[in-house]
Amino acid sequence: KRGELDGIQALQDFGDQLEAACFDTLNDGIATKDLVNLMEGVEAKPVNSAGFIAAIRERLEKRWHSPLSLLQKDKKALQYFSFI
Repeated sequence: KRGELDGIQALQDFGDQLEAACFDTLNDGIATKDLVNLMEGVEAKPVNSAGFIAAIRERLEKRWHSPLSLLQKDKKALQYFSFI
């Protein structure tokens, strides 16, 4: 939503890819222990929070060669991702 409000397409694209990476992770059966019991149709693999975030990051990096690859030319968008 922030990308829409600020009119930063690269930020919108990043948000869309991050959301897709989260769904990819869940569809692969990787979830925190509190969500594993709610999963149906996949063989669930419980992980701790750090493991879940690492799995999301791995899938995000597969979607993009680097999480920042599409943002490199957009300095305004980069300020939002200085923590990566």
